[in-house]
Amino acid sequence: MKFCILSLLLTPFIVFSQQTYVPDDEFENYLESNSLGNGVPNDDFVLTSNINTVTTLWINSMNISDLTGIEDFTSLNQLFCYNNNLTELDLSNNLGLTHMFAHANLLSCIEVWDTAPFINGSINLNVDPLVSFYVNNNSPINLTYCESYWWSVTDSIYYTSGIYTFDTTNVNGCDSTVTLNLTIDPSTTSTSTHTSCDSYLWNGVIYTLSGTYTFDTINSNGCDSTVTLNLTIDPSTTSTSTHTSCDSYLWNGVTYTSSGTYTFDTTNVNGCDSTVTLDLTINNSTTSTDTQVACDTYTWLDGVTYTTSNSTATHTTTNASGCDNVATLDLTINNSTISTDTQVACDSYTWLDGVTYTNSNSTATFTSTNASGCDNVATLNLIINPFTTSTFIETVCYNYLWNGTTYTSSGSYTYSTLNSNGCDSIATLNLTINTVIASINQLGDSLFAITTPFGLDANWYNIQTEDSTHRIWLMEEDTNVFLPTFDCSYFIVVTDDNGCVDTSLTYNYAENAARISSLTTYPNPTRGLLNVKFDNPKNQFVTLELISSNGVKLDEFVTEENYLDIDLSKYSTGIYYLYFNSKNSTQGCSFEEYPQKIINKIILNK
Repeated sequence: MKFCILSLLLTPFIVFSQQTYVPDDEFENYLESNSLGNGVPNDDFVLTSNINTVTTLWINSMNISDLTGIEDFTSLNQLFCYNNNLTELDLSNNLGLTHMFAHANLLSCIEVWDTAPFINGSINLNVDPLVSFYVNNNSPINLTYCESYWWSVTDSIYYTSGIYTFDTTNVNGCDSTVTLNLTIDPSTTSTSTHTSCDSYLWNGVIYTLSGTYTFDTINSNGCDSTVTLNLTIDPSTTSTSTHTSCDSYLWNGVTYTSSGTYTFDTTNVNGCDSTVTLDLTINNSTTSTDTQVACDTYTWLDGVTYTTSNSTATHTTTNASGCDNVATLDLTINNSTISTDTQVACDSYTWLDGVTYTNSNSTATFTSTNASGCDNVATLNLIINPFTTSTFIETVCYNYLWNGTTYTSSGSYTYSTLNSNGCDSIATLNLTINTVIASINQLGDSLFAITTPFGLDANWYNIQTEDSTHRIWLMEEDTNVFLPTFDCSYFIVVTDDNGCVDTSLTYNYAENAARISSLTTYPNPTRGLLNVKFDNPKNQFVTLELISSNGVKLDEFVTEENYLDIDLSKYSTGIYYLYFNSKNSTQGCSFEEYPQKIINKIILNK
């Protein structure tokens, strides 16, 4: 068979600043995770100083496709790179290599250059069939494999150690015998049984649970070795004991008098550590004084009923912490009381019990608390006096005095006071006030009775005074119109149907007016018609004279009104005088004169 020699000694590798180029991420991750990198994941470089002293490299079954960078493992003796995806492998710089396991890959060529182990046949190999496998001479190939070896030259699988040969022709066409010195080493298994407390460190792994564990390694021959560990983990134990005690507690020979957490270390049944924790609560016995105030009697904790005050009785119970409590009784006995509540009320009374009573009562009771805090049973002694009402009906003249108040108009009035029992008494006055008002009015020579109510007839009286002596005569009865027969002073007396009487003021009667105050004419000058106005409050006869400019009386005008309309059109244009003269007029019976002269100049311009 013909062999190809591929010498790639000069294959370049890249080192930057003492770093080695490692392009395969899986290979770099393995180096980083085993402290052989540069501390920067996935940057494709590792420190050369971290790998150039490595003697054994386990990188099997890591899905590695490229071992570029292996050339800087200059101290490498053993390389285990089986079960990956390698297609090429450059070992030209690994001069110290003695063992190489590269089977289960996709290798087509292993690159070597004058490598001593291959020359002297001391390298142990386990590889797949080589597409191109080159050695620089026909020296025997010394191979050591585990379990079996497939030699591609003969296309045979060998399970036992031995010397195998293959005859072929070298490059010169001469016979060439390739000798394979094959050593087949077996894989090994072993079992180890251990019992440990809490945990067990085995092959760099800490186990904390009992179980059967295996560890795959390489035996002294460089073959697989499976070690089985039958492990029993006995745990250390801890326990907590919680105790509550009164005053003190004895534990493991020690007396504790205060609450706290205490520990005691010993060994459990498995021979492992056992720590017992005591969570201790120390409660104290107590003494107390039970102060009680009761009414009439009190039954205490000891079952005794006391009817008088007591400060010496004691009773032992359990306090809130479950320890003894010695209680001393401090007892005050107060007494209940009874009372009578005497009340006098008008109409109704609402008592302490919230009930409103409208009748006298001497049986109702109400329980309240006295000054000592005990029952006080009050009995009601109630007298109910009624309030009273009364009504008075009065018809009077002019005004009515009632309970200090003078009333001048009809109406319904009330007065509140107290009756003989001291209760309200409401008196109602239904009052009718009749008022009669009498006065005299004159119209010409007639006098009229002006009355309220309207239309009452009057008695007419004449009054005369001489030398301070008054004389009165009844002139006419029951009439509201009176025609005096002489000038004098008169008054009237009017009586209504209710008997109310009013006397008018004295009226000084005269047929003719004595004074008319002012006298006005309009228009003046006039073309003929003249309007004359003056005062005539009593509606007496007023006489005006028309005088010519030479003093001749031309006409006389008489009226009971306070105005006159005079037609001067029958007179010629000129100056005239309208003249009022009361020189001879008297008013009433005293014959007193009230002379008044008034002259108005009239200009007639037709």
